[in-house]
Amino acid sequence: MRPKASREKTLHAKIGQLTFENDFYKGAHKGRIAERKEMIDREHKLLIKFQVKVLNISRRTTYYKSRPVTGQECGS
Repeated sequence: MRPKASREKTLHAKIGQLTFENDFYKGAHKGRIAERKEMIDREHKLLIKFQVKVLNISRRTTYYKSRPVTGQECGS
């Protein structure tokens, strides 16, 4: 069994992490993926992998950049 001080330190760290994630999530809604994707803040202290987890979107979606479709691809 771990010493009480060690358990308390672990619990305080977890509380801090959850509070941080909760603050990030405030105002988030279960809208479309595009809306949730716009909420990703690359400058935020919360890592992107945690932001996408909180927003319930895939990390791959976050990094995907669409490219314009050319006339040749459209069959024109």
